[in-house]
Amino acid sequence: MKAIRVGLVGLLLLAPRPVATQVTYPFQDSALPMEQRISSILALMTLAEKIAALGTSTAVPRLHIREFSQVVGLGQTWDKNLVRKAGGVQGAEARWLYNASGTLKRNALVVWGPNTDLARDPRWGRIDESYGEDAFLTGTLASAFTRGMQGDDPKYWRAAALLKHFFANSNEHGRYGSSSDFDVRLMREYYSVPFRMAFVDGGARSYMAAYNAWNRVPMIVHPILRDVVAHDWGIDGILSTDAGAVSNMVRKHKYFE
Repeated sequence: MKAIRVGLVGLLLLAPRPVATQVTYPFQDSALPMEQRISSILALMTLAEKIAALGTSTAVPRLHIREFSQVVGLGQTWDKNLVRKAGGVQGAEARWLYNASGTLKRNALVVWGPNTDLARDPRWGRIDESYGEDAFLTGTLASAFTRGMQGDDPKYWRAAALLKHFFANSNEHGRYGSSSDFDVRLMREYYSVPFRMAFVDGGARSYMAAYNAWNRVPMIVHPILRDVVAHDWGIDGILSTDAGAVSNMVRKHKYFE
């Protein structure tokens, strides 16, 4: 149910109260704690509505809850031109904020996205951030979003796309110190595919290593960063850690003293 609960936080932001002085359902009362409002929605939703919220639609018209945009929704369009257009909008906004002045200004043009993770398990709490479970679809759309964000100018980018989280990050419980264990063939034919496509086809030059390990070696120091990403794919760009990844190698993975 974790994926539903994550999505419901967004749904609550869009759930209108019928009138200013009337609350039909507890979840429409913004004065209640978030967990209580989420429990209210879950109790009111049918099984079919819960299943739909995991993938096909976040709207619950019966409860006056509108649809809201998420990456998983873009994946369901199967429309790389639309996704590229969305990337262009985000790249233009990033450039505008970089050029802005005063409190609006942001001093960075490297944007944390697109999320190029594969969503294999609907119970994963971040499934809404991913295009889907299929490696080719995810790679195609991540490439399109990257090209849109960076633009078509042969010399200047609107903004730089930073792919995340490289790779096999589709776990939530213990992900700060967990290990995703599988063989090289599965790495080559599945988990790394969308990243390779977004790098080689999409033109990305930046990426973030995942918190998790692969075969017991934390991703942020895994030789694959050198042997595959740099050597095989020819990527010489920005490698970013996730927020606590460096200290996690000591505290969670116990990889360094």
